[in-house]
This record gives sequence, structure tokens and C-alpha cells, in this order.
Amino acid sequence: MDKEKTNSKEYDDPILYDKENDEYIEDLSYLMKWASRSEGLPIIDLACGTGRATIPLASLGYKLVGVDIHKGMLCEARKKSSKLELQIEWTYRGESSEHSMNFQ
Repeated sequence: MDKEKTNSKEYDDPILYDKENDEYIEDLSYLMKWASRSEGLPIIDLACGTGRATIPLASLGYKLVGVDIHKGMLCEARKKSSKLELQIEWTYRGESSEHSMNFQ
């Protein structure tokens, strides 16, 4: 699929994406409230990007699975979570994949 049609150009640079989006935290308290109801079950973060919400939830002890269609975003998320020694399952689910690719 053409990148212009999918608007994926914005996600080609994970470092720039983080610079533009890391300060946005307004949704984290809402997500933490709902995470508290997970009762130990894994939480799946669809379109997780570089882990902006996934990593803070995992750092609170929740079991997380981050799913995205952009390999570069997942690689950056994996680097960030590895530095913090967090166990997060990062999963690629692109349109051309029949099965997910685990990035862990």
C-alpha cells in the first residue's frame, strides 16, 4: 500500500516521533485506571508505537503486549524497555505478515 495513502510517513522516524509525542501524558491516568481492572491478565496496546503508554504501564507491574505495524517504532520501543529491564512482548502485525513477528 502506498505510504501517502496510509499516512505512515509520520512514523518513519521513531526518534522524531518521541520528541513530538513523549510529553503527551494526559491519557496515562485514564489508562492506569483501566489497567487496574486487568486482574493480572495481559493488556494489549494496539498501535503502541514506541511504547509511550506501554512502558509506563509495564513499569507499574502490569503484563503488556505492544502491537504495531511499524517495525522501526517497535525496535525503538524494545530499546527503551530493555534499558529499563521491563518484560514487554513487542509484536509486529503488518499488513504483509500472515503471522506476527515477536521482537523480544
